[in-house]
Amino acid sequence: VYDTHISLAHARFIRRTLEEMGVTSIRVVLSHWHDDHIAGNEVFQDCEIIANSLTASALERGRAEIEGGNPPIKPLVLPNRIFDDSLRLTVGAIAIELRQVEIHSHDGTVLLMPDAGLLLAGDTLEDSITYVSEPERLEEHLIDLER
Repeated sequence: VYDTHISLAHARFIRRTLEEMGVTSIRVVLSHWHDDHIAGNEVFQDCEIIANSLTASALERGRAEIEGGNPPIKPLVLPNRIFDDSLRLTVGAIAIELRQVEIHSHDGTVLLMPDAGLLLAGDTLEDSITYVSEPERLEEHLIDLER
């Protein structure tokens, strides 16, 4: 699962759908720390939740604000597997590469399936233009966009 979505209801729908399809083991990858990507973490709290160290730090640092926000995400379930730079995984026979990028936010993670030529990009690519939520870090964002 790439991001736990915008609400518990959405996350429950995703999990229920996967379980109805026969999925018995679920891993979650968080693309970045923003509320609309982590709001359903609680539904997957018994699963491996993977994030890069910058995402984990941002969630820990912002925990009180996130849990007290509107709507509140409480409890905020934190990632339980942390990586830096990149991480290689497999889902069955499918190779997965997680790559830390600084596009849209300082803590982005994209998910690459190299054999399929498929990239799950989260908010690093949106519509026809990339939205930069941290303009003071634009130079770093441009470097990773080029990469």
